[in-house]
Amino acid sequence: MPDTGKAPDTFRRRLLIAGAALPAACATPVPQLAPPPVPPPLPQVRVGQHWRYATIDLYRGTAVGELRAEVVRQGGGGRAPLIVALSERNGGAIGEEQWARPWSVVVDPSYDTPQIFESPMPYLPDTLVPGAQRSDATHYQVANSSARFHWRQRLRATGWERVVVPAGSFDALRVERYINFEHWDIWRLMPWRIDVVWYVPEVGRWVQRDWTGQYRWPGRRPVEVDENRVRWQLLDWQHSA
Repeated sequence: MPDTGKAPDTFRRRLLIAGAALPAACATPVPQLAPPPVPPPLPQVRVGQHWRYATIDLYRGTAVGELRAEVVRQGGGGRAPLIVALSERNGGAIGEEQWARPWSVVVDPSYDTPQIFESPMPYLPDTLVPGAQRSDATHYQVANSSARFHWRQRLRATGWERVVVPAGSFDALRVERYINFEHWDIWRLMPWRIDVVWYVPEVGRWVQRDWTGQYRWPGRRPVEVDENRVRWQLLDWQHSA
């Protein structure tokens, strides 16, 4: 269930630090667009839809690969009736996104290892309007381990923006997700992440997504270590097969 209470002071401080550390492309002010006169409906997806993205290393500013995502199952029982298969440019499988509904994730392979959430974690607010926000908390697990790790996130729709990607120019709702969590690697202390999506209703998914994070490496003199800085930009998409 959404957590509507106030975040603890430590979490609030981390969110402020995380906001200051947004990648330059995320932190640069962008002119806001007027929102649609009627808020768009929440996403609906169907088998056969697919999206193709360039994977960009923001540290180097270069494309390092390609990600393909295709809806291979929609409907049925279980915790994750929506399955999006991920593959590389050559068709090699690289895992699955498992969703309780679009886009509330149950199994997320986006980061350093697939994370299996006890409760679905949303990427979008309940209504697609500027200012919409929500907070959620759960635990997650990783493969071959019975350990449970806490995960807390706060997301906020900041507004509609014009975003240009290789697939074209789109009016997108920008949604920022600030994450405070416990890393499965016990040496990574006090980790946090920022995950930003630019969601376009007619595409049915985000046309651009950025994420980065940081953690503390212990020792006599603890060191702040940056995680990856990754961007996915839409190359093309298809509504159905």
